[in-house]
Amino acid sequence: MLPNEGRNKAILYSHAEEFSTGSLVLTISLDDFDQDYGAGEIPEDLERASDFILGAFRLTL
Repeated sequence: MLPNEGRNKAILYSHAEEFSTGSLVLTISLDDFDQDYGAGEIPEDLERASDFILGAFRLTL
C-alpha cells in the first residue's frame, strides 16, 4: 500500500510483480487519481472488492 497522511492512495498486488501464465503477463494495482491528491482515498469496501477480483485471477492462473 502507498499511504498519504493516513489515506491509502495505491495498492500494488503481489509486491508490484508480474503474474504470468503462458504468454500472458499481468500487473495489478488499485490507484486513486483524484484531482485533489490530498482529498482522495481508496475506500475499504473498494479494497475488499479488488481483493475478491484478484482472488478470481489467482484461481484461474
